[in-house]
Amino acid sequence: MNKENNKLKRLNYSVSELESIYHDIACKLGISDSVMIILYGVSLMDGKCLLNDICKMSGVPKQTINSAVRKLENDGMIYLENHNGKSKTVFLTEKGRDFADKTVAHLISAENKILESWSENDADLYIELNQRYAKDLKKQFNMIEEVKK
Repeated sequence: MNKENNKLKRLNYSVSELESIYHDIACKLGISDSVMIILYGVSLMDGKCLLNDICKMSGVPKQTINSAVRKLENDGMIYLENHNGKSKTVFLTEKGRDFADKTVAHLISAENKILESWSENDADLYIELNQRYAKDLKKQFNMIEEVKK
């Protein structure tokens, strides 16, 4: 069990370190983590993205995202349009595009440079293993919930 815990500790440290780096990047860009998440998600999707997708991609509580959305709306960086019923799409305004170009575009560029510097196999493996871990963790947690019922 101790060897397994060591791997788990290494994994948790790695995840925490990445989260800390992203937080530091947001600070250096002069924006909050949640504003960075929104601008990042919308920029990555060429200037428009479903609000629900931002929440799902980030794992950040919907209320936190909604607060940042209101701030960005009030600052003239984004606007919302109804998509289907309750669903909304977030769009960057011209001011928002300019701001995103000065902030999160640098992060996206850095991430792309890193992935491009790796072999295609390494990049694919890294992505595949992260996706597999997330899928397996969700599956394990669902099994725990079934036992509790």
